Amino acid sequence: MLKLYLKAISLIAPGLKDWQTAQQVLTQVNHYQHHPIDKKLSTLLPPNEHRRCTRTTQLALSAVQQLLEHYPLSSQTIRYIFSSCNGDLTIFHHISSALTHINRPVSPIKFHNSVHNAPAGYCSIVLQSQQASSSITGYKDSFICGLLDASVQSLSHQQDALLCGYDEIPPKALLSLYPITDDFSYALLLSPEKEQAICRLEIKITEEQTISTMKDATLEQLRQSNPQAKILPLLYAIANKQNALLYFNNNQQQIAIQVNEF
Repeated sequence: MLKLYLKAISLIAPGLKDWQTAQQVLTQVNHYQHHPIDKKLSTLLPPNEHRRCTRTTQLALSAVQQLLEHYPLSSQTIRYIFSSCNGDLTIFHHISSALTHINRPVSPIKFHNSVHNAPAGYCSIVLQSQQASSSITGYKDSFICGLLDASVQSLSHQQDALLCGYDEIPPKALLSLYPITDDFSYALLLSPEKEQAICRLEIKITEEQTISTMKDATLEQLRQSNPQAKILPLLYAIANKQNALLYFNNNQQQIAIQVNEF
């Protein structure tokens, strides 16, 4: 069993522009209304780098920026984990299409952005950090894959870990393979230390076959719209200060998360 603490949350989702807005919706103070995420997102990148980065990278860096605005910390003392369904599918589609044309006209900038750890690289520029980072993928289970990786790294290295999950709507040609219908990103700050924590998480493998969902139909639709949106039941429990036992799938393994509020 993995036991650690959650210290900070950020969120960028349709109708949920930040964690503060999401808390109002998840606690039913405000009704959920689906609004597309802004086309332009702040990243804190220098102008030249900002122009080069893709929508996928913007989603990731904007979530990191939002978290750091509400929870300032030393970027040199934490580990970074980035999780995505399959990286930048828009860039993948563009390069794959270019290779079918005469002379194969692949833009150097697009090739530069095609690597799976491009958001991690841009993040290191923003934070001027030389700390280790991991960039992983788990297709439809990318949220729980990222959470497991970040938890193990945080506990094994006894360091705070910043987990960022992000996925954008892919090009139409790839929608049948990657049925993602909404952009979505988040960032979590995980820690082995209790100080200033929001709640404690206990994560373990279980034989329980249940998958945690959202009772509200519109939020359940959002949960199913993006691999990263599977975090919503966890965010619901935290927003409502519930001691909850939640279930997620991870590559045919069942994972249970016990949320313990203080």
